[in-house]
Amino acid sequence: MGCYYLSVQALIKEIGKLIDGASCSSSQYARFLFLEQISESEKYNAFERKTFDDVIQAGLVQSENDNDWYSINHKNKRNQKVQDKIDELEQLLVSFQENYGDINEDELFDHSVKSPDFWSEYIGYNVA
Repeated sequence: MGCYYLSVQALIKEIGKLIDGASCSSSQYARFLFLEQISESEKYNAFERKTFDDVIQAGLVQSENDNDWYSINHKNKRNQKVQDKIDELEQLLVSFQENYGDINEDELFDHSVKSPDFWSEYIGYNVA
């Protein structure tokens, strides 16, 4: 069980470094990464103060069909690295649940990368 815990912690740290190392707002970038996990996008709307120009300028998100809805740019190398780490993390969390059920250390394995609570509690970003 300790191996899972250490592996999960290491992946969370790597994901955090990749998010923090982006040349844009880390919190906005993290939100788009979370939205990717739940197959959602974000509408650009200056009137509602939903703007994320620095994430757009960094090439991390793109508009589908030149509309106001933005999602992760899958061609971006940083996004590919982060997504690989997130996929690996989710697999570890699923494996832990399959192997140990409700037993957990500090409730770490009760969550999924598809949960905004997981992102705020463990990765350190409010993505809701």
